[in-house]
Amino acid sequence: KEMFPAPSIFQRVKDSGRIIHAFSEFGASKFSQYMCAEADYHLSDLHGSVADLPAYLHASTGSTLTYVYDFNPDHLEHEHGPFTKEVEDVLLKHEEDVAAVAAKLPPDTLLVMTADHGQVQREKVYALSEAALAMLKHNPTVEPRSPCFHVKPGFHDKFAEIFRAEAGQDFALLTADEVEALGVLGPAPLCPLARERLGDFMALSPTCHVVWDPDTVSKHVGVHGGMTPGEVQIPVIVVRTPA
Repeated sequence: KEMFPAPSIFQRVKDSGRIIHAFSEFGASKFSQYMCAEADYHLSDLHGSVADLPAYLHASTGSTLTYVYDFNPDHLEHEHGPFTKEVEDVLLKHEEDVAAVAAKLPPDTLLVMTADHGQVQREKVYALSEAALAMLKHNPTVEPRSPCFHVKPGFHDKFAEIFRAEAGQDFALLTADEVEALGVLGPAPLCPLARERLGDFMALSPTCHVVWDPDTVSKHVGVHGGMTPGEVQIPVIVVRTPA
């Protein structure tokens, strides 16, 4: 509750009396349990759900919401890049699996396919200097594509000066007030907890570069978390089975 103080939309669905099914290999994680309102999780990816998912829906006696998550192509894109044969192959397999599930769904079922983000091919990696890191309360947070910085008292101006000297060629360093005013994280005003977690600065880049620090996974070839079209534009495919 401290990490996720706001109820998820799945909790609202559950409170309305609907039955929730969830299929994901990450079902045991705290975030997954929070997001899906502690639904009964089936530890299975998309391919594994082909046989089981329709059976659960046909056996349900009331209205249902079913969530299916597959960690690919995200994982393969991180490892190989978004425009590779490995990613193409898994997408083609996903297409087969979705078609197999759709063919077995009960009448008047709404099937929605989407993604939480896209990915881009990582370009340059900026490594913050020891001088810059020493001015932070802890290592940068959020994503290497849009890192947030919690600066120690009295070092805000100096940190901004050093960061802009080291990475300002490709990253814009925004204050928390600027992030809020520009609506980067959604309509203003941000709630106090969002402002606290945002920190003092956020860095954004129109390129595909990242800011590296000791906590990030610099080996990723595909990256996300920025605001380029390849990261924020996602597909939404909606199909309803005949009644």
